[in-house]
This record gives sequence, C-alpha cells and structure tokens, in this order.
Amino acid sequence: MRLNKFLGFSLLVSSIGLFAVDGPTVKNMSGPWIKVHLSDNNGNLFESREAKYQQSVTMTKCVPGRLLLVEWGEKESDGRPKVVGAPMKNCGSKVIFTSSYEFIKESNDWGDEEGSKDWNTAKRTCESKGMRLPSKAELLAVQKAGASGWKRDWYWTNETISDKQAIHVDVSTGSSEAWSIDSFKTSLVRCHTK
Repeated sequence: MRLNKFLGFSLLVSSIGLFAVDGPTVKNMSGPWIKVHLSDNNGNLFESREAKYQQSVTMTKCVPGRLLLVEWGEKESDGRPKVVGAPMKNCGSKVIFTSSYEFIKESNDWGDEEGSKDWNTAKRTCESKGMRLPSKAELLAVQKAGASGWKRDWYWTNETISDKQAIHVDVSTGSSEAWSIDSFKTSLVRCHTK
C-alpha cells in the first residue's frame, strides 16, 4: 500500500513538473541549420538536437557543468565537424548562436517599441518607465543576434558626443553614428532595464 501511494505521488509530482527542469535553449541565428550537443569534458554525449535558421531548440537535460557544443556544417582540415563550445552554467539559460559563431545571452531586459522620438524625449520616456536608453554595445548585441522582433532601423543610445549630439545604431546593419539631439531629428526608441 505504501509503495502504491509513493508511486502515485511520484507520478503526480513529475506530471506537474516539480522536478522537471529544462536545459538550455539555443536559438539559431547563424545559418540554415545547427546541431546542438550536450557533452562532458570526456566526450560523452548526453543529448543532441537540430535547429533550422531562426528556430530555437531546448535541451531536455539539465546538467550544469557540462559543455554545450554547436556545429554548423563546416569541417576542419582533418574532416571533423567545426564545433564551438561553452560551459553550461545553469539550467534554463537562453542563448543565441550568431553568424559569427559565438553565443550571446538572450535578454528579456527590453521594453516595448516606443516609436520615433527626438533624443531628449526618448530619454525622458525611458526614465518615466524606470528604465534607460540602451548603450551602443547593447544595441550592437541585438544586431549580432539577428534583431528578431525589432524594426530594421536606427535606435537611440544613452551615449552622447556633446550636448548637441548622441549616438544612434542601425540594428539591421550594426552601423552607428552621431546624430543631432535637436527636436526635429528622430530615431526609434526601445528602453532597457537599469
């Protein structure tokens, strides 16, 4: 009788997910497909999954301290697949694998699209939400990650050149330049958490 109650409790707990923890999620922004592997330092493979371009794959195993490896179809001179790896630090992490074959942490630190505004209005808009304009580096990371969900246009940064100019970044190309902060000059606005 006790065994039946224990098995029933175990089944209930696993069905509601108390012990179920997803492994890392990797989004493919590098090319037609990638293979994601979860391995240890000795080459033991725990899991492999494939993701097409702009798709994400979530590993089912959560094994902190293991290696997260990605291959994308190119070969080394000896015929082995080219692979980039990173240590898996925690369960449930979300990363983007970019076209420059690197991992970028996926961020939920962005506010909604605020439209086109002059720099001073953009700055006040973000501050009124308890947020700030993003740095140039943060916008360039968005561009490297594929700018999914962003308009392909110029966005203000929090960086100024003088009291008359601020930097804005084109998230579709990664270009940046100084732009007048006069009220008739506008760029798009997306606020970032402080």
